[in-house]
Amino acid sequence: YEFILDYLNNEIVLKHTGDTTCQPVKSYQLKIKNPLPFRFPFADCIIDEMIEAEVMIDTGSPFSLVLPLSMIEKQDYSGKRKLIKATGNIAKWPFTSSEKNYLARLRSFEMGGVRFANIPVLYAELPQNASFLIMGKDLLSKFTLTINYPKSEMILTPNGTGPINQNLYSTGLALTKEATSNAVVKGYWDGSPASKSILEIGDEVLRINSIPTSRLSLREINIILSDDVV
Repeated sequence: YEFILDYLNNEIVLKHTGDTTCQPVKSYQLKIKNPLPFRFPFADCIIDEMIEAEVMIDTGSPFSLVLPLSMIEKQDYSGKRKLIKATGNIAKWPFTSSEKNYLARLRSFEMGGVRFANIPVLYAELPQNASFLIMGKDLLSKFTLTINYPKSEMILTPNGTGPINQNLYSTGLALTKEATSNAVVKGYWDGSPASKSILEIGDEVLRINSIPTSRLSLREINIILSDDVV
């Protein structure tokens, strides 16, 4: 099958490969692979015009790009390029032990003819000490994503929703919660508005925008916190 994910219209389409339509004029085509044991498509990419790597396409990840902690030492974060550390935990993957997270910007990221400059990225430990990157919804949602598994091809077609989110910092606050409980602070970016507040790790957050957090899902909370207007 050919898998089409249309973020703009909230649609998923499965088509027989024989029904494939012509590739849109303004689109980017690239080869993908599916290495075991992972069931996600992978593609080749270039970081900062010199570091060759593989990126896993994960439509369920909320972040633009996640890089493994091991890749920090391959890059130069001296001078104007800053590496921002998290207190507590912002993002943690299953079966990983490190809770270290860093926020930074890549000079450039290229994949199949698509090039992004000054793109914000998250550093975290990935499962099985993986050396690949993870591309998620924040970046993928700027395209209609077509994956043709029989042909091992992926097509990215810009959907006109504008540039990717440049402010991953925002409030700098990361919360967690379970079911109908109140939200709890699990981490924040150093130097962010959250780090300058009286909040501490483990504190309960009762309301956001005057709405009780017990009535909000974690997804709804994250959408609010990712908005610069809170």
